[in-house]
Amino acid sequence: MSAPTPASAPLGYHRLFLAVFLLFAPLPGLLMVAPQRPHGPAYVLLNALIGGLISVGWCAAFVLDRRRWLWFVAPASALMPTVGTFLMHRAGLGQGVPDASATAWRTTAVFLAIFCVVAGYVLLVGFIRHSERAAERARAELDLAADLHRSLVPPVHLRTPLAEVFGRSDASSEMGGDLIDVLPRDAVPGESPTLDVLLGDVSGHGVGAGVVMAMLKASLRTSLLQRSDLSAVVADANRVLADCTAPNMFATFAALRLAPGQPARMAIAGHLPILHRRAADGSWHRHPAESLPLGIEPDEVFASVEVPVAPGDLLVLYTDGLTEVQDPSGRELSLDAFARVVDEAATTVATLPEIHTRIVGAVRAFGRQLDDQSLVLVRVC
Repeated sequence: MSAPTPASAPLGYHRLFLAVFLLFAPLPGLLMVAPQRPHGPAYVLLNALIGGLISVGWCAAFVLDRRRWLWFVAPASALMPTVGTFLMHRAGLGQGVPDASATAWRTTAVFLAIFCVVAGYVLLVGFIRHSERAAERARAELDLAADLHRSLVPPVHLRTPLAEVFGRSDASSEMGGDLIDVLPRDAVPGESPTLDVLLGDVSGHGVGAGVVMAMLKASLRTSLLQRSDLSAVVADANRVLADCTAPNMFATFAALRLAPGQPARMAIAGHLPILHRRAADGSWHRHPAESLPLGIEPDEVFASVEVPVAPGDLLVLYTDGLTEVQDPSGRELSLDAFARVVDEAATTVATLPEIHTRIVGAVRAFGRQLDDQSLVLVRVC
């Protein structure tokens, strides 16, 4: 069972701390009334207060994951009873009650202890139920986010007369901020058929990045329905992100467009280079970013470049979740090492799904996934 965070349910934690106090405070108090001549009410109540506060301190240190508090809680646990006893004796309150009142005071103390334990138990049960309901709501929201991510960024395996495309985005949590999209467009009067391959990486990850990713996908698709110029499409998406997101939110982006008998057109905004393997000689080329990421400067100019391609050429689009994985020593894989992994996979296995599996497997073997990881392979036909 996962408890709600203090920020989401502060009243629930107040209930927990009060429950712990009431459950543990009676214990030192009962020890004070156990002798044949029990200690007086002031002495007993002070020891109960000290015992309850120490219990709450230990509970808070572990439940709230504030282990640094232990440097205060541990010495306080040892010193508070001694200091309290010393002060009570100096004040003359450490004497026991008269024998005539001992039985009545002991009975009263036991009933008070029972009342505290019952009240603490009721509060603890209430906290557990509150936590379970909060956890169920959070789990439902996360499941919804995961379903939404799967619908927004499904795996892609598409064959067209222009190219074969295979890609997948693996989120680091229930919802990621990476975007992959493939849009084939049939010929319209005066234009050639095209195939657009899009890949984006929104800053951060989780639900917040996923919301921005969904907005970016909608913006790109809408713009592609109205514009044929790839640079203008990217500029439209940039203005949308700059106007509608927080200043610290941005997205790196790479777009690839294929058309029959024409060079490939690429627009790369602050993203990692597109890797290009030429089938003719097996050489690799990197096509770097030409512009800032999306969402930083509303008036940024986004240029697209033409790159000659031939049947059999392989184009690789990917996000930094693949290049920035770290081994146990903290060393990053790096772009150069990732490019070598891609080269080895492309020369070892034939089909795009096999190449994809080989690349992702090598990355995961190097280090565990910490960020969203997206990889799209495009083989020109």
